[in-house]
Amino acid sequence: MQLRGHPSPIRRLRFWPLWIASVTLPLLALLGAALFAWSREQNAAEARLRTSLDLLHEHALRAFETQEALLAAVLWRIRDISWDEISADTGIADMLHHLVTHAPAISNTGLTTPDGRPAHVASLPSPPPAVDFSDRGYVRHQQGPGAGPYLSEPLVTRLRGRRVFVYSRPRLDAAGRPDGGVVWTTFAQADFNAVYAGLLAGTRDEIALLRASDGLILASHPPPPPPSDGISPQDTAALGAVARAAVAAPDEVVLLHDVSPLDGQRRLYAARIVAGDVPAVVVRGLHPAGPVGAWQRQMAGLAAVAAATALVLLWLTWLVRGGAIRETEALDQARVEAEHRAEAEAALRRNHRLQVLGEVVAGVTHDFRNTVQAVQGGTVLARKAIAAGDRERAGKLLELMADAAGRGAALTDRMLRVARRDGAAEAQPTFDPAATLAAVADLLARTLPAGYPLSLDIRPEGLPALVAGAPAEFEAVLLNLAFNARDAMPEGGAIAISLAAEPPQQAPEGLPAKLRRDLRHARISVADAGIGMDAATLARLQEAFFTTKPPGKGTGLGLASVRAFVRGAGGTLRIESPGPGRGTTVTIWLPEATAEPG
Repeated sequence: MQLRGHPSPIRRLRFWPLWIASVTLPLLALLGAALFAWSREQNAAEARLRTSLDLLHEHALRAFETQEALLAAVLWRIRDISWDEISADTGIADMLHHLVTHAPAISNTGLTTPDGRPAHVASLPSPPPAVDFSDRGYVRHQQGPGAGPYLSEPLVTRLRGRRVFVYSRPRLDAAGRPDGGVVWTTFAQADFNAVYAGLLAGTRDEIALLRASDGLILASHPPPPPPSDGISPQDTAALGAVARAAVAAPDEVVLLHDVSPLDGQRRLYAARIVAGDVPAVVVRGLHPAGPVGAWQRQMAGLAAVAAATALVLLWLTWLVRGGAIRETEALDQARVEAEHRAEAEAALRRNHRLQVLGEVVAGVTHDFRNTVQAVQGGTVLARKAIAAGDRERAGKLLELMADAAGRGAALTDRMLRVARRDGAAEAQPTFDPAATLAAVADLLARTLPAGYPLSLDIRPEGLPALVAGAPAEFEAVLLNLAFNARDAMPEGGAIAISLAAEPPQQAPEGLPAKLRRDLRHARISVADAGIGMDAATLARLQEAFFTTKPPGKGTGLGLASVRAFVRGAGGTLRIESPGPGRGTTVTIWLPEATAEPG
């Protein structure tokens, strides 16, 4: 039900923030989880890189230590003898052959004279073929001032056509200076590539062994470009930045991003130099698809959870919205009913005032007729006295006429006060309970028929000067109670009205706690000796439209109007009856009027 002048419940209830929150909150949670998962996956990937690099470093270190031991043994064997003696000594050739045969990690080894000719080659019979190796980098390097441990670029051997890279050292003379001769060993590139391929099975990562000086790739997976005879560093793939970073921190694992020369993919690389005197660097490169794939698999589950959460929140919002709309509509309906009830109560009080006024008018018609007859008769007599020149008699008659007119005006004023709605004109209407009660008793004495004597007992001690309530409504309430008392005594009977003070400590239950403690009350009682009520009837007096009168004689609205007046004044009401045939007493407590409203 939509009220005129009021927005609809759906418009008043702003649910769009809940709809938005039902979607955005799971999305924000998903975003936070995605960032956290990505950071965690990156850290895990770096940890895996470091762990796998330790394994690669250990493998390369053992391989180079084997080569170093072989080279040291050969250099010891050829110490203090000339190159001619070395070339003619077949025992040296047998030693080289024995070393290669019993050291699987060694592909080949040999000795090269200062003029670049092979003195001995382990894989060839002695003397070896006359081949010129002077153009090889591993030979040239040992003839210059920077002679020392050296790794060549990948190359194809001229004698056997194998793809290798060479590790060489210079031969020193008696003074400890390089004499131009070279002792060397070779690493088969395919051996390293096979090991690396086995470690990377099922992944798109990258492993490489680099030359420390320039980052030239010696072995890798994926395999490096195939070498050719006469190859130069410019013709091969390299990771120079990675190698330089590893050389700059020889005792640490370095991490950096670089573009792979093997497939053009940018990777996160972990690198470490093999040893301080070994010019090689091991590298592990992480393909971005690995962490991204692991992260995406995590996010698939998280996204499913976020979607389910959003659906649940949307469903709950829909339920809450429906419930809130129903509650709002119920509240609107209750407010409409309350407004209608308030209007009905106001109309009830007006109707009862008019009903009471009608009974009052019917009861005082005789008094009005007597007043009118007194004025009319006095006018005739006064005119005759004036015509007879009896001015004294005429003056007395006019005084009698004025008194009669005054009584009629007072009676009219009391009836008008019963009829008008002066309670709505004041924020906090008040009245003098003693004066108002006396005026109403006078009106009732003129209204009630013969056989219903009225007694009024006003005890002024401690009585509040003013009490809360509209005087006109109070008068209507008393008239209504007196007429109910009259109707409860069909054969006639006395009606007793009393007024006394009620100190705060003696106030009855049912009043607000503040009034019980702080305020005096005026206690007004209307008692009759009529038909009375049993307990069941007393219990039903709270029901709307309940009446003890026979059908057609009452509406049940009189007591409701009394209760509405008492509640509006902040007082309380009590109805008591000893039992059927023993009369009824209605007592009203009205609080002392305060300076502040309410």
